[in-house]
Amino acid sequence: MPFRLMLRRTRRYNVLSKNYFVTRIRLLDNNVIECTLSVESTGQECLEAVAQRLELRETHYFGLWFQGKAQPQSQRWVELEKPLKKQLDKFGNEPLLFFGVMFYVPNVSRLEQEVTRYQYYLQVKKEVLDGRLHCTVEQGIRLAGLAVQADFGDFTQFLSQDFLREYVLFPVVNEVLEEWTQKVAEEHKSHCRMQLAEAELLYIKEVEKLDGFGQESFAAKDTYTNDIFIGVSFIGVFVKHRNGRSIMHHRWKDIGNIAHNKSAITVEITSKDDTIMFHTDDIELSKYIARLFTARHKFYKQNKIYSIFHEDPYYKSETSLDRCPVEFGFRNGTVPNGSMYSSPSLSSLNHSQTFVQPSPISSNLSIPGSELMRPDYIPSHRHSAIIAPSYRPTPEYEAVMRQKCHMLPAHHDLHSQSLRSLNISNAYAYRQPEALVYSQPEMRERGPNPHTHQGGYGSVFTLERQKMSVDSIKRPLMMAALNGLYVARVPVPENPREDGAKAADERCKTLELKLEEERVFTEYEQIPKKRTDCVVATATLPDNGERNRFRDVVPYEENRVELVPNKENNTGYINASHIKVGGEEWHYIATHGPLANTSADFWQMVWEQGVNVIAMVTAEEEGGRSKSHRYWPKLGSKHNSATHGKFKVTTKFRTDSGCYATTGLKVKHLLSGQERTVWHLQYTDWPDHGCPEYVQGFLSYLEEIQSVRRHTNSMLDTSKSLNPPVVVHCSAGVGRTGVVILTELMISCLEHNERVEVPMMLSHLRQQRMLMVQTISQYKFVYQVLIQFLKNSRLI
Repeated sequence: MPFRLMLRRTRRYNVLSKNYFVTRIRLLDNNVIECTLSVESTGQECLEAVAQRLELRETHYFGLWFQGKAQPQSQRWVELEKPLKKQLDKFGNEPLLFFGVMFYVPNVSRLEQEVTRYQYYLQVKKEVLDGRLHCTVEQGIRLAGLAVQADFGDFTQFLSQDFLREYVLFPVVNEVLEEWTQKVAEEHKSHCRMQLAEAELLYIKEVEKLDGFGQESFAAKDTYTNDIFIGVSFIGVFVKHRNGRSIMHHRWKDIGNIAHNKSAITVEITSKDDTIMFHTDDIELSKYIARLFTARHKFYKQNKIYSIFHEDPYYKSETSLDRCPVEFGFRNGTVPNGSMYSSPSLSSLNHSQTFVQPSPISSNLSIPGSELMRPDYIPSHRHSAIIAPSYRPTPEYEAVMRQKCHMLPAHHDLHSQSLRSLNISNAYAYRQPEALVYSQPEMRERGPNPHTHQGGYGSVFTLERQKMSVDSIKRPLMMAALNGLYVARVPVPENPREDGAKAADERCKTLELKLEEERVFTEYEQIPKKRTDCVVATATLPDNGERNRFRDVVPYEENRVELVPNKENNTGYINASHIKVGGEEWHYIATHGPLANTSADFWQMVWEQGVNVIAMVTAEEEGGRSKSHRYWPKLGSKHNSATHGKFKVTTKFRTDSGCYATTGLKVKHLLSGQERTVWHLQYTDWPDHGCPEYVQGFLSYLEEIQSVRRHTNSMLDTSKSLNPPVVVHCSAGVGRTGVVILTELMISCLEHNERVEVPMMLSHLRQQRMLMVQTISQYKFVYQVLIQFLKNSRLI
């Protein structure tokens, strides 16, 4: 060879630019999502992206960790307030993060949100199956029976219990133990008719009794150089001999300052006016342990978790080794490998999270800690999967067999399938084969609604979301791993095919018939394109002409968005219209793609209207023509920030999901110094002419809008509006924008078993903004989306 190039070997990031990088996060159900982050992005911003996927609000119990560089088997918690990439570069073995419980609680009743309890259940079950928590054979059988009930439902759903031979029941076994499996089958039968959530709670309560629950320990030496373990739990700091025997324990309320000096760790005991000292062989490890202990100390003291104890559970029983000669757990220090949830255990090295409970309106990309669930909040399903139709029969035996101990998702970069209120398939966005996509609208009671008017769209305009508590949500009976896609079922009604299936089929046929007979063309042409008595006085003022991208697309005076006037814009004008359906229940702002001279007006509107979500349905440039000025900074640009008038916008992270991209923005009002989080959802798969060919991708985009809207609404101050508008814009703010709004409203009608009158709804929208759904092809596309949505709900 003419040249010999010596290339430096380094660990590889999937780097798109020197200013940002891609990291993967493995969830507790073994699904993996990807997140694009700025090199300045903190761990908290990455955790925020994970929480949005899981629809998780109580994030303060959770954290992110990674495998250490020096010791690949060690784990280290991410410091959430510090830049993530620096931590991975310095300490990480690879840019792979793991999501898990960081702060355990003595009683699961402290967890308010249903999805929090489900993630907590996945965590404690994983620790049992990994063998980190020791249990007797009797305990193992009892736990396995509850887990089968929680994951599969009543035993009557299956012809036999044979599938239990392949299902992971015990932590570490070298062979299939028929006798134990039979006992688990009997235990499973004894839980018949038990609600799935109840089985999960009972499982957690059983695990809470196991020795080592909620503990993290590290090898160290005392002042006499004796080998010991020091560790933390939700109770306090403990010290054990290497053989597991307890030496001492100090509660968090009795502990003062925790510090380190080189390899020494000191813990101040205020109740005894004393200080105890420990040593490790590594200065960096001592520093890490001290930070970890300090974070635990701060969290549990602030939340007063230690105060619920009246006696020390450490003295109720000795270790499992002392109690019973036959148990499940580690064997000779080996790591178990039979877990269905086989991501590494969280028992080793961990890192600190300084937790300060934020206010309902957070100034950074974080989720409030212990907010109360609003009574009108309709949570999506707790499982991070897609709800299968309620009339779906029990999966075949072969499908159940795939839920095996050694099976991981076929593709480790699969995104988590989050449940939204629409529960639309995310096949394209998450790169799943279309044949394996399962989708179903949330099942709601179909009794008469006292707020619903009969006929036409009166029922839609006055529609109120049914108030449902967490416990009333339909729960799945089954999770089956189908090539890595977990599918959850809701309970099967007595006559399912005579109810939802028949109605869905009839609606689907009606819509398909309209398309086949080309009745939609006549239907579309009969809808007035604008109000006959429209007044557009402010929009047509000479000074506002340059603020309109298209002179023939302007807002009506009656419902235009009014800005606070300023020197540059003395009429407070922006080409944007309030779109409301059902009072305040559905509230949008339809606007054109911002121009270079209106970007400041755009962000002023976002700020003044309390907008949390922006749905952009266009590229910045198409066919060589500008469609929208780029009003937010690119991830990886200098400082990831841009100033528009009185607002500074910073891009914090971005996740790509095939046909759309989700970006987290921080908006700062420069005069007041206040900051807010705004989510930007850009659909990227709409061709220059025509409509998207891949309908599933568009459905997944609508699902993402629903998810982010619900996620942001859950954090709002209850004294203010609980349903701020969603900004939707394309180029003119009428064509694709109208498609998004019209389709979402019609899908809501399908979900609530309301009449689907597309022309009447479009007419109502055009009474609020002219020319909504601009072409016949766009109108047909709305029908195609609705048909696909109904077909998704019928997949078996």
